[in-house]
Amino acid sequence: DQAAIEQIHSVKRHTAPHSAPHSAPPRGEGIPTTDFGGEIHHANPVREAERAHAEHLQTEELLKRKAERVAISAARAKAARAEKDACMELAAQNVSPVAVLLKIASPPPATSQERELDVIPQIMDDAGRTIPCENCGRVFVHVGAMKAHLRTCAYHLLHPARISIKPPRM
Repeated sequence: DQAAIEQIHSVKRHTAPHSAPHSAPPRGEGIPTTDFGGEIHHANPVREAERAHAEHLQTEELLKRKAERVAISAARAKAARAEKDACMELAAQNVSPVAVLLKIASPPPATSQERELDVIPQIMDDAGRTIPCENCGRVFVHVGAMKAHLRTCAYHLLHPARISIKPPRM
């Protein structure tokens, strides 16, 4: 009798409610193994291999994403540094970045026919061209209006080097 009671108590200890019921696979699967705590776990080699493979793939994917993020942020930092250096160089020369870009983008001296189109110099820029904003698409025919717009246009605050001057559409 005493041996039977001991056996029942040991079985109750192994199948106590504190042992995780979700860790046991359906009946008939796996090899029952005992860890140091005395709890019974059913180890299924196929499931363990699948789980390990899935974890490996997930880890690999996370590392790949992290590498992409690091590369993108490094490229952004390099571009920002180059842009900052260009602005600092212009500031050292006491020149407005907008004025320099307008000067760079302006064409060779205008012909007499182009000078006729440039009758109202306050409305058109030096070459008689309109200036579109690449961020919002607004078209400016006055350089002062474009400069005022640049102060409020968030895209150009971040990317001052992306101002382009295009000829007016006919």
